[in-house]
Amino acid sequence: MQILFICTGNICRSPFGEHLARRLARDAGWSEVYFSSAGTHALEGYGCPPEALEASRMYRVDMAEHRAAQVTPRMLSEADLVLIMSADQGRFLRNLHPEISEARIRGLADYAPGPSRPPYVPDPYGAELWAYQACYRFMDVCVRGLMDDLRRRIR
Repeated sequence: MQILFICTGNICRSPFGEHLARRLARDAGWSEVYFSSAGTHALEGYGCPPEALEASRMYRVDMAEHRAAQVTPRMLSEADLVLIMSADQGRFLRNLHPEISEARIRGLADYAPGPSRPPYVPDPYGAELWAYQACYRFMDVCVRGLMDDLRRRIR
């Protein structure tokens, strides 16, 4: 199974989701699930901002070597599940690859428990460290919800 995390620049949210999910899958002993990330408006080759790197360490996630990648139609074709951070990213992906099945695109925030969950994952880019920490705290809950869902599918 191939899971693709998407955000705008591929330097804050989607790489954190990718690397956290990869770590959790490795800790669970999964070898049949692969994670990647890309951005809808990524500047190819850019690294993560210092605040993102610092906040990610709280979750034993190392994004120091991550470099931004622009999403391509091929990435979308190969992904079994595409996780977006906001509705505008979903619209962008559908315009880029109109053949993509609606069922393969989901909001990462949908994996948070409860009826009062936010509808999207806020973008901390350009903010202070606390904003990255708050974003990653919410993403940790969402990614763990995703992993629970995958665990039921993989059995």
